[in-house]
Amino acid sequence: MAKKLTTTHVLSETFLANHAFLTSEIDKLYSVLSALRHEGRPQLGKNLRRLNESTRLLHDGLAKIMDYEEKCLFPFIGTHIPRFQPLIFLLCSEHEDFRRLLLDLQSALAALKRQKEAAHQFRVIQRIEEKGAYLVCLLRSHLWAEDKKIFDAARQELRKGEKEKLIQQILGYHRDRTALKPKKNGSSLRSVPCDKI
Repeated sequence: MAKKLTTTHVLSETFLANHAFLTSEIDKLYSVLSALRHEGRPQLGKNLRRLNESTRLLHDGLAKIMDYEEKCLFPFIGTHIPRFQPLIFLLCSEHEDFRRLLLDLQSALAALKRQKEAAHQFRVIQRIEEKGAYLVCLLRSHLWAEDKKIFDAARQELRKGEKEKLIQQILGYHRDRTALKPKKNGSSLRSVPCDKI
């Protein structure tokens, strides 16, 4: 007999899935930045390719998750738990910082490809390491704030009817985003991959 999931459990799974994806991408970015710093010139090409791939994946994943949060989750939480409105504004402003930092990283990577002199390359690599380390720290702090404040509030303070409404809103958001694509999964929230929410 299949165990019936509660609305709180479904919400928790959704939130955890998004954060698990981001946490793994942040850890990959951190390891690539560490390798870029410590492995030196012989591994520079390999590490730059890994860094390009890591920033691209992080950019794509963050774009989807930030869109989901800004259009679906945060407005709902702000309406139903108004005391979190200032925190929601802070988190949305951090989203803008993420976009800016990722663009800075990508432009620094492009500048590094154009540099031929070792001294200039070293300065650009230092800039990439600094911006990357700041981005990693900011993302980890952001995820902690979302998990401990926003997601816990959604799990604990929303009534059952509000949670069901939020789940329906999440499903509607997902349905709207995938309306142009051929449907691969059913409409169950459990079958929605974390990058599709």
